[in-house]
Amino acid sequence: MAALWLGLERKGRIQVGCDADLTIFDPQKIVDRGTYVNPDQAPAGIPYVIINGVLAVDKGNHTGKRPGKIIRRTWNIPGALPPTQLLPGKGVESIGGTQ
Repeated sequence: MAALWLGLERKGRIQVGCDADLTIFDPQKIVDRGTYVNPDQAPAGIPYVIINGVLAVDKGNHTGKRPGKIIRRTWNIPGALPPTQLLPGKGVESIGGTQ
């Protein structure tokens, strides 16, 4: 719902035609290795990151791919509810099932 509230109709869910941004992690193993002097250190405990369907972190190592892109709102009234046709249904279609 947060993605829809911001007018990002292709974000916030795993579904055909949407941008898939996924982080796979073990919360018991996450360690922030960045410091005040070296803030760019990658965290430990995040083995996989998939951005727009492209593997960006594989087994904890950056793949060198940078598939991110500019996110643009798809509706124009900040703070207003999105059009109801953008809201996902309550059936399987809302979780990426067949439509």
